[in-house]
Amino acid sequence: MESLIFFLMTSWIILIYGYLLRLVWVSSVPAKVSCFVWKLLRGRLPSKSELLKWSINLHATVPGNTAVSVLDAAYCSCCIVGVETIQHLFIICPFVVNVWNCFYNWIGFDVILPTSCEDHFKLHVNCLQTGV
Repeated sequence: MESLIFFLMTSWIILIYGYLLRLVWVSSVPAKVSCFVWKLLRGRLPSKSELLKWSINLHATVPGNTAVSVLDAAYCSCCIVGVETIQHLFIICPFVVNVWNCFYNWIGFDVILPTSCEDHFKLHVNCLQTGV
């Protein structure tokens, strides 16, 4: 029974992400942008939390030679409120939320901000496909 559940869950993930990831590789998009979005959607961007998981040393020093703890070094550089994860960097960070709101106001698009990178990508793809 467990193998059936694993198979169904894996199949669902492959279908959803396979569809999204196919949309990334469009000939009109520069390769470096496609690579960035590919890594973003797969959770493979080097955020501070990912670097810590990979045992990359984030110990930093501040002026005055004061050592910063590992947890402090993992905080977001923009807001210094949350730990820098991919989700935080692109969706949750108050600074980024403000940037997205300014962007959508600038293009005249009234939107409730998505709660995941995948949903944000789908929103942009839908806008491009419908010409909105």
